[in-house]
Amino acid sequence: MTVGASPLDMGDNPYISLLYSALRAHGVDVCAADLRPWKLRSESQRYDVLHIHWPEYIMVGAGAGLTHRIRVRAAAVALRSSVRLLRARGVRIVWTAHNVRPHNPDALTPQINLYRWLAQEVDAVIVHTPHAAQLVRERLDRTGPMYLARHGHYLDAYGLPSADRKALRARYGFDESDQVLLAFGQIRAYKRLVGLVSDFKAHAPASTRLIIAGAPKDTGVTQELKGMAATSNRVVLLDRYIPEPEVAELYTLADLAVLNYSEVFSSGALLLALSLGVAVLAPREGTDEFVGRPALFAWEASPFEVLDEALEVSPDVRQSAALAAARTHDWADSARVHIQAYEGGPPNLP
Repeated sequence: MTVGASPLDMGDNPYISLLYSALRAHGVDVCAADLRPWKLRSESQRYDVLHIHWPEYIMVGAGAGLTHRIRVRAAAVALRSSVRLLRARGVRIVWTAHNVRPHNPDALTPQINLYRWLAQEVDAVIVHTPHAAQLVRERLDRTGPMYLARHGHYLDAYGLPSADRKALRARYGFDESDQVLLAFGQIRAYKRLVGLVSDFKAHAPASTRLIIAGAPKDTGVTQELKGMAATSNRVVLLDRYIPEPEVAELYTLADLAVLNYSEVFSSGALLLALSLGVAVLAPREGTDEFVGRPALFAWEASPFEVLDEALEVSPDVRQSAALAAARTHDWADSARVHIQAYEGGPPNLP
């Protein structure tokens, strides 16, 4: 079986490389799919399955202005044309729904509409959680086969930290007695980071510190966070790209990771924290069937509802539970479900 993947590489995020490495270990041949319609005549573009992720980035990058809007519209039309052409050739079309709409709040209508169109047109949709499957059904009107392939772990995907916990904390002026919360990942509006800082200032104990670390993708949110961090010595804002060696360092110095999302649709940030041995404060919506305490402390309205309970658990117990939970998300298991979806086998979701 040959799978054309779009994308085949995500740069610094190891998700794609880990997934396709697992598939190759099961005998699947994976190649990059060039979905420009005029390129599909090439012999190198012959495959049995097309596997799509994040359709808004196919054939177009980030940008603004009239030229970008024209490119977005052209890319959306081209993607639809290519999917139809490949389907006419007998290629099976599979889409992993990582969310129900682009995360970029400035996404243009043609990019947003691709989500509903794919949900209704592809042969199979892959999701990472039962909650995600429910939302794809409800919000994108998917009626066809869906497959639950749990997001694999990131164990051993990141290198060891350059220093021990005490030294790493000293870089930021933290004491060993401080409880450090980490909100890691790109700065985007849907993560509700401004609200997180407000709640932190209002409800977190004086000994608690908060680090927000990630590339700024939403200018307005980033500016608000800068102003809030400037008025508090308990909030550290690292609004920049975080290189791979620094990722493990931030999780090493942290006591808990915090996700202030309204719901967890996919689970990459959650799996990253667990894989690096850090328990998570996460919304109950979307995590009920995921993992329980002491690896994950679910909250209803605010992470600070469960902060004290989380901190009452010893760090060693939290770390062991987080790593154990991560190990249950094996890439080989995910690969087997992907192959089932590729082959048109019975869906494992109703």
